[in-house]
Amino acid sequence: MKKGKLEFYVLLKDTESSRFAATGPMQTHLLNDWYVAASARDVLALDVRQEDLQGERRFLLDEGWEQVEPSDLVDEPADRSNHYVGSLPSYASYADRSRLVSILCKTCVKTRWATLTKPFPGIEKLRAADMYEYRATCLKCGDEASDNYKWFRP
Repeated sequence: MKKGKLEFYVLLKDTESSRFAATGPMQTHLLNDWYVAASARDVLALDVRQEDLQGERRFLLDEGWEQVEPSDLVDEPADRSNHYVGSLPSYASYADRSRLVSILCKTCVKTRWATLTKPFPGIEKLRAADMYEYRATCLKCGDEASDNYKWFRP
């Protein structure tokens, strides 16, 4: 996790059937996806810090609630943990944030945002990938690059 980002767990409660589930840890920008998924199924979603989660679990179990998997209570939202969350220039603002990477574009002769042919796997896996396994298309000029050892995310 990036420095300075708070991590939370989501506690899902189905009050009608006395079932609950917990998922996480996750960064704060991902919490809203779980709130939306829970509201679609009339399930209560609460964000809980790690130090409070065990106490909540113990209390619910002592009250006779059943612990289940999150997928038993809600349709789990898409994994956006590898999405880029920073600001983008106007030429890249429409791009799929799960595929964004910064490259040195040979045509623009500048560092530019580009989209990958596959979702961003994490910087270590990207750099370890074989040549041509990933291709990046510059969002400014459309030039294609395959030298993944130089790509990064700020």
